[in-house]
Amino acid sequence: MKYYLYVFAILCSTIIYAQDCNSILLGEIVDFHDNSPLSGATINITGKGFSTVSQQNGKFSFKELCDGVVELEISHPECTTKFVTLTINGDTYSEIRLEHHLEELKEVKVVGDVPKNTNSAQENILSVKDIERSSGNSLGDALKKIAGVSTLNTGGNIVKPVIQGLNGSRILILNNNVRMQDMEWGEEHAPNVDVNANQNISVIKGAAAIEYGGDAIAGV
Repeated sequence: MKYYLYVFAILCSTIIYAQDCNSILLGEIVDFHDNSPLSGATINITGKGFSTVSQQNGKFSFKELCDGVVELEISHPECTTKFVTLTINGDTYSEIRLEHHLEELKEVKVVGDVPKNTNSAQENILSVKDIERSSGNSLGDALKKIAGVSTLNTGGNIVKPVIQGLNGSRILILNNNVRMQDMEWGEEHAPNVDVNANQNISVIKGAAAIEYGGDAIAGV
């Protein structure tokens, strides 16, 4: 009796050990939003060493799989890597959806409020009323209302701005972000800027003025 039980146990273990792994896994990788097929996705069976790539129609397949639970790792250049757990029971089909629009960004606006006064520089802005009052004067006359700015008059309409005691080529003038080259004037020249053509006029003094040019020693 013991002999027959022993033989039966050996036969059962042999049958279990000799389980056929002939199952096939058919799958399809599609877009989560519009169900369009995704080609070029890499599919790995973790722990098995099996790997394949989805075709142009998004389909893939694995052959000679044993029945049981497997974990798939699906990656795509424009998608987040996804892990899917499947139960293989004979030939199995599975559709896997991936989020395929990670590279599409909405409009991004960066808004900052930076104080104009710092320890190294100070920006003073002429008010609209001051600009209107100076509509008949030169740029130098309009800037006299700002602290630290004076003028040098060498004629009736020749008014040069002086910032912290410096003038001439030590002052840089930008008109609508365009460098005014005629700032290299002599005694009989003044800045060629129409006050009425600008809605905003500001003076930047201190070290931060060097950002606009190496010759802006006095200011901009």
